[in-house]
Amino acid sequence: MSSVTLQLARLAKLGLLLVTFLLAVSSVVVATASPSPDGASASSSSGEGGKRKPSRQLRVITVEQLRKFDGTNTSLPLLIALDRRVYDVSTKRDVYGPGGGYETFSGRDSTRNFALYSTEAKNDGSCIDDLGEKEIKMLAEWRRWFDEHYPLVGVITEKLCENDDSAEDTARRGFAIPSNQKSNDQQQPLSAGQDPAPSSSGSRGRPSPSTEL
Repeated sequence: MSSVTLQLARLAKLGLLLVTFLLAVSSVVVATASPSPDGASASSSSGEGGKRKPSRQLRVITVEQLRKFDGTNTSLPLLIALDRRVYDVSTKRDVYGPGGGYETFSGRDSTRNFALYSTEAKNDGSCIDDLGEKEIKMLAEWRRWFDEHYPLVGVITEKLCENDDSAEDTARRGFAIPSNQKSNDQQQPLSAGQDPAPSSSGSRGRPSPSTEL
């Protein structure tokens, strides 16, 4: 066999190896870029920068139903309601659960607590018509923070204050309420950080979205 023939044979072998290598690399790239079984890539599920995207398929829950999610039953999620939004704060049981510095927030509507910088149970509730501009702005800051850091699992649509429009008012706040859900729905919400922190003296300080535990 001539030297030219040998060189051509070597080149053909190298070409075959190169093609095989490129095919293997392309298959790995395609597999990596493929979406997850649920139809979305893992990186897109949590939104930009890892922030949680609140679900818009929200469960309707009443204030009375909310009470059993105060952390006393550890098999249930730990929930807090803020401006009719219901958040799962189970990842902060040491703060919001029994014995935590802010246990009074859990299992209830704590809208006024956040707006008034108060941890006293007597200040809970959603009625804020008597609050000033400063309190309303603080409430809006907390609401935005909770929207970004805790799962939004439900909404409260019942009439809680004299000037409430109930479900209509909730709809104007941007919630898509499932048409098959009623305000007396007995199903449990689905089974969540900026958190207010006690002051160094042991008393509870003013909650602020600029202080993270």
